Amino acid sequence: APFTPASQTPPNLKGIDIYGVALPYNIVLGGDLLGYIDFKKFYNLEARIEATKAQIIQEKEDDPKARIVEKLSMSKTRAGILLADVSGHMISDAALVAIIYGAFTTGIFSELDDFGEITMRLFENLNKSMCLYLGTSKLTTLLYGEISEQGKFRFLSAGHPLPLIFSQQYDKF
Repeated sequence: APFTPASQTPPNLKGIDIYGVALPYNIVLGGDLLGYIDFKKFYNLEARIEATKAQIIQEKEDDPKARIVEKLSMSKTRAGILLADVSGHMISDAALVAIIYGAFTTGIFSELDDFGEITMRLFENLNKSMCLYLGTSKLTTLLYGEISEQGKFRFLSAGHPLPLIFSQQYDKF
């Protein structure tokens, strides 16, 4: 069975239905992961916004902290979906994908504080770390996407097949 993190319940977004399921190959334990990132529930956006506002230099019009506040505010209406795959069907592969998930969700705190959103930097840092410690012994892919209540979807892919997105308006993928 795939690793299922504690945040397995899809986040609640106004006007958006989120559904996902990981189907293990031959019902065997392995390195597959489907995880949801619920910004409103787990990342205390209001406190982050207030702390960042307190750092804004009032005299400076183009303070980058103002942009971070804007992006943090946007995160109130979006949620993330993480797909990860570690090659193999052993308990060690399931453990490795759990470690990757932990590193990813821990990295979100820094990303929100530094940029107000998840950026490619988190993927780059995870990739460097995995290459350093695993070398080429394991193939690992990640796909992270964010959906907003406005219906916008953005994603980052690290070797994972591109996502399928269904449009109810056009009744097609």
